[in-house]
Amino acid sequence: MGFGTLLRLLLASLVVGVVVTWLDVEPTELVARARAAAAWAYTQLRALTGDLVHSVGDLVGYVLVGAVIVVPVWLLSLVVKALRRR
Repeated sequence: MGFGTLLRLLLASLVVGVVVTWLDVEPTELVARARAAAAWAYTQLRALTGDLVHSVGDLVGYVLVGAVIVVPVWLLSLVVKALRRR
């Protein structure tokens, strides 16, 4: 990862931080909401799958929890790539 990439990540973080602050949203609130959504989805999935497919429910729960982190990072990388093309 080069210096240019680090600079772009820094600038993207600055822009996102300004917008989130302007919207008066606390980062801890975003994380808490994401965790609550993942927990709700996991609970609903477990209720649907029951004990017979307990391991599949665990797997999907792990995917949902991981997606809370992976998807925003992926979206940020798309934004960074789009800015790089300009």
